[in-house]
Amino acid sequence: MTENETLAIDIRQVQRVYDDTVTALAEINLQIPTGRFVALKGRSGSGKTTLLNCIGGLDQPTAGTIHVNGLAIHELGDEEATTWRQQQVGFVFQSFGLLPTLSAYENVDLMLRIAGVPGRERHPRVMACLQMMGLEKWLHHRPFELSGGQQQRIAIARAIVNKPKVILADEATGELDSETAREILTLLKELAHREQVTILLASHDSLVDEYADEVLHLVDGRIQGQSRQHQQEAPVTTEVAGSAQLAAVGHKASKVLAPAFSDLLVSLLVGLAALLVYLRTLAPDILYSDSAEFQTLAYTLGIAHPTGYPLYSLIGRLFGFLPIGTLAWRINLLSAVAAAG
Repeated sequence: MTENETLAIDIRQVQRVYDDTVTALAEINLQIPTGRFVALKGRSGSGKTTLLNCIGGLDQPTAGTIHVNGLAIHELGDEEATTWRQQQVGFVFQSFGLLPTLSAYENVDLMLRIAGVPGRERHPRVMACLQMMGLEKWLHHRPFELSGGQQQRIAIARAIVNKPKVILADEATGELDSETAREILTLLKELAHREQVTILLASHDSLVDEYADEVLHLVDGRIQGQSRQHQQEAPVTTEVAGSAQLAAVGHKASKVLAPAFSDLLVSLLVGLAALLVYLRTLAPDILYSDSAEFQTLAYTLGIAHPTGYPLYSLIGRLFGFLPIGTLAWRINLLSAVAAAG
């Protein structure tokens, strides 16, 4: 890291232990400058996804600290973390995580609606992102009408539409052929360098090594090595930063602001409509079971990941910011409307 660079991600002595027996992360120290495209490589179970979840505030470390652009993520409550993710973080998934009943345009626009962005600002931002991804001719196509590469481009457009500082991608090329994977990796690299967005990609794909600025290797929850891909750029350091590096961070993250009540109401109505449309495409008893599709949906929308919870808990999280009713009331409301549909 050079003197003119600032840290986007600063992780110190992070551990994540489940049930006091399973160690997913062990003493992770990692500093990533702004505008880098960094890959996390490792076998299944090495801790890649757990690390992404902790950085994104979807999981809490058992010990250690995580700062993203100066904000202490490990100290955020659920509501603060949700608002922060909506405003500052983009997510990209292996299975794309698109809503099947919405068009390409609507999938991207939905993220701005949930974040409470006014209508007059949404359209130009959505169009700019879709044009950047080369999708202006497929605005009104639904996911099933598009190729895997096009669907992943929509997912990337959705991830960047809120102008995030950080993008967390989990196996973003896992379901793509090699040619399409190269196109997506090129887009991510250009996005990181041109827009100064910090991108962290967890992947098994060997192609990633050719495009990432740095490749970090995780083994049993520990960073065991790194590969520097571009000699002209300073490497990401996996050592604890010294006082000079801390001074380079300089700025403090802007305070996470909760949207106004009117914006929350609009976001609720839009989110409820989208969720109910989606519910109609699933089995009636989906409300009372675990669902990978709903977990992906919640993850995409910036809601805390419901690992280990039945779906009714997830629904409670989706509408948990409402100051009215109980969890049972929310479940009954959604169940009644879904059944009527």
